[in-house]
Amino acid sequence: MIYSGKLLHAELYDDSTYPYTNVRAVWEANRDKHPGRLIVTNADWHDPGPKPIGNYKIDGRVLSQQYASWPGFGWNAGELPHMVRTMTGVDNFVGTIPALIGGERQSLSYGAGVERSTTRTWFGADAAGEWYVEVTMGGYTVEGIVERMEDLGIVDGIVLDGSGSSQWYDGERHITGDGRTVYSYLLLWFEETGEDKPGKGDEMSIDIIDAGLEFGALTKRTVTDRIILHHAAGNGSVESVHNYHKSLGWSGIGYHYYVRKDGSIYRGRPEEMVGGHTS
Repeated sequence: MIYSGKLLHAELYDDSTYPYTNVRAVWEANRDKHPGRLIVTNADWHDPGPKPIGNYKIDGRVLSQQYASWPGFGWNAGELPHMVRTMTGVDNFVGTIPALIGGERQSLSYGAGVERSTTRTWFGADAAGEWYVEVTMGGYTVEGIVERMEDLGIVDGIVLDGSGSSQWYDGERHITGDGRTVYSYLLLWFEETGEDKPGKGDEMSIDIIDAGLEFGALTKRTVTDRIILHHAAGNGSVESVHNYHKSLGWSGIGYHYYVRKDGSIYRGRPEEMVGGHTS
């Protein structure tokens, strides 16, 4: 789920007291506050208790400072966000994972807990000054998200928190993650001409489950001239099919995507590799 266009206004919203405000309620309360189409997404997840997580500041008040100096988007009232190296000198700041600064990829080494494949939100701008905000729905790793940002031409961008805290609402479409408590939100008013823009490998409107399958040697496909829909003649898990195909001497599951009877979709063989389900 991606939205892009001319950004007119940006604000941060924080609610650190029970029962906490959900993303849809924030949209309902603020949608007419400024001209344009409001998009509300999670901002920097932070613990209102003793543990600081990321760097986050709103209206001059520091809510969380995990690092003494940390890049992210900062701005003062009436300004649009811009990439800054520290939250000193700006009233509003959001920074979790600084991914791209001036087109240069930053360090993405944060440990297995952060680097695992999951749903995440990212926010950034391209060289022409067009802004993008997206919740990735394909179980992307942080590195995979940054590759996606690069494909879209993002020069300044941050990856926000993931999994259950990835929340997004535009008045029509709603992502709620897996229910993790979210305390802070990023409010973005886009010019009404903004619209969904698909990008490379875009399956953002579909939730694709990554089972973390491991493959043997695979061959990269040089051309795609057809799409094959294949019935597996069974209803096993993606792992059971993967293991069965390995027992046949294959590198792993032959299908690029595996759809169960309940409609759930699992990622199989990498999309750019030759499939094993048809000759």
